[in-house]
Amino acid sequence: VYVPPAPGTMAALGARSAPLRADRTQVVTAVLPSKLAGLSLRLGQAVRKRLQADGARRVRLRPEVDARYAGQATEVTVPFEADWRHDFHRRHAARYGFADPTRTVEAVRLRVRGEGHEGPARRGAALSKRTRYRTRATPRSGACARSDLRVGTRMRGPVRIDEETGTTWVPAGWSVEVPGAGVLRLRRTS
Repeated sequence: VYVPPAPGTMAALGARSAPLRADRTQVVTAVLPSKLAGLSLRLGQAVRKRLQADGARRVRLRPEVDARYAGQATEVTVPFEADWRHDFHRRHAARYGFADPTRTVEAVRLRVRGEGHEGPARRGAALSKRTRYRTRATPRSGACARSDLRVGTRMRGPVRIDEETGTTWVPAGWSVEVPGAGVLRLRRTS
């Protein structure tokens, strides 16, 4: 069993480092093709505003269109760019084995996906509140502070390893070692 550093906050740290995401979609089968670019801009502004309200500082937008040949029931998603119809034919051929540039291509849905990252000031404020956890227990007393364990340390259970974000219990019949990078490796010995 491998126990990473800060096991009690591992999921929270992952969520905190993941980008913020938002998207807006609108059905556009009744929208004139000449109006799609303006609609894409409005959807993009709404996504940007949402992400900035959530704390994103750098926002990247990706407009997409779900398109199909007139009369088809399935769509192909392509980036919404000036030549999106050309891209549609290419992707349709790759997916379905044929393309017909003479057929009418219709937009079904317009979508703008956005991704952003929180600014460094906001992250730094949360991380600066950390305190170092220490315990008076030693490995001989059956408990120790994880911060006192160095690379190469090996112990047999039963032992409790305490840290700020969690407690690791090593039962009798198991051993623990620190192979590196703050990871604990537990193995059954009996």
